[in-house]
Amino acid sequence: MLLSRRDYARFAHLIVVAPPIRELDDQRALWIGLKKHVIDILVTDHCAFTKRAKDAGKSSVWSTPAGIPGLETLLPLILTFGVNRGRLTVRHMIDLIAEAPARIFGLYPSKGTIRVGADADLTVLDLKRSYRFNAGEMESVAGFTPFDGWKMKGKPIMTVVNGRIAMDNGEVFNERVGKFVTPKNQELANPQKS
Repeated sequence: MLLSRRDYARFAHLIVVAPPIRELDDQRALWIGLKKHVIDILVTDHCAFTKRAKDAGKSSVWSTPAGIPGLETLLPLILTFGVNRGRLTVRHMIDLIAEAPARIFGLYPSKGTIRVGADADLTVLDLKRSYRFNAGEMESVAGFTPFDGWKMKGKPIMTVVNGRIAMDNGEVFNERVGKFVTPKNQELANPQKS
């Protein structure tokens, strides 16, 4: 949604992903699909290959592990280029990244919503905070992102998992507060068996 084929000139093998980076027209089509509610969820993979591992593909694309770190960039990017640019409302963003995935995987209403009896999984956002994304501050072992240095507006400032603070103002606490949850939709949980 934010990178195009022209970015290969700068990042080359570092942005080899599957499916591959597409054209600017494809980006526009995705944003239109989100606006028209044709797209149900907005997610990212998270392939935390180190730069060294990705560099195996400098001479051959076939030697490059596909994927980029996306876990820490999804929310800042969608806040910046979706919500703060007027392409999405906050409510629509919440549906795309929390409620709809929980419904699809059969985890709703314990996940994906704020209500009595649901798990207390929350993210507190500062929609007005402007900053430059810094790959050096990422928790991921990847140590790089094509979004390094991008100007962002909107930042997650606190994450609460099961009612316990897991991240506060960029500091991630090592104490494990989450728990594994088995998706109730087994066809989605085990696609290779379908």
